Amino acid sequence: LASIVRKNSDGTYLISWNDGDHHDRVKESGELIYIRPGDSKIREPRQPVPTNPQDTSPEPQWRHSQAGAEARESEETRSRGDSQRDSGSGYQSVPEDRESQKWNEWDAQQRRFRKELEQREEREDQKWLEGRMAKLQMELREIDQLAPGVKKARLRKLQLELHPDKQPERIRAKAQELFLLVQGRWEANEATFQREAQVKTKHEEERAQQAAWEAREERRRRQEERERQERQERQERQE
Repeated sequence: LASIVRKNSDGTYLISWNDGDHHDRVKESGELIYIRPGDSKIREPRQPVPTNPQDTSPEPQWRHSQAGAEARESEETRSRGDSQRDSGSGYQSVPEDRESQKWNEWDAQQRRFRKELEQREEREDQKWLEGRMAKLQMELREIDQLAPGVKKARLRKLQLELHPDKQPERIRAKAQELFLLVQGRWEANEATFQREAQVKTKHEEERAQQAAWEAREERRRRQEERERQERQERQERQE
C-alpha cells in the first residue's frame, strides 16, 4: 500500500510506500488503484464454485460462515470509508517523508533567491534609468540651441543609441521611455524643418517671380528707348 504525496507536472504521481521503501515511487495514473480509508487488504473476487451434477454432497458449513463474515466485514469497511473519506482528492493524507520535505525546502529557497535577484536587478535598472534620464535632459537642452540640420543629426545619433532593440532585454522597457522622449524631439524638429523648408521655397519663388518681372520691365524700357531714338532720328532727317 502507498499514499500519494503530490502530482508531478508531467501527469505522474509521487507516492510514499507505507513500508518506508524509497524505490519505484513515480507512478502513472493507470498504475494506481484507489483504496478507501479503512480497507486493509485487497480481496480477490470470489471464484464461482463449479457445479457437478454428479456431486450431490452438501457444501461444508464453514464455507457459508466465512462468506457471510466477509460480506459483513466488507459492508462495515465501506460504511467506515464513506464517513472518513477525504473532502479533497479522496486519498489518505500522510506526512511528507524526509526526501519530500528537503525538496520543498530547496524549492522555497530557490524562489526566495530568484525574488531577491529580481528586486536587486530592478533597483539597478531604476538607478541606470534615472542617471541616463538626467544626462539625456542636458543633451536635449544643448541640441535645442543648434541649427535644424545639426539638431537632426544629433537626434538621429541618440535614437540609434537608445533604441530598445539595441539594449539588453532586461532594460528594454526602461530604455523605451528614453527613446520615446528623443523620438518626440525628433518629430518636433522634423515638423519645424519642413515648415522652414516650405517658407524658404516660398521666398525663393517670390524672388524668382520678382526677378522675372524686373527683367520684363527692363526689356520694355529698352524697347521704348530704342523706339524714341528712331523717331527722333527720322524727324532730324526730314528737317
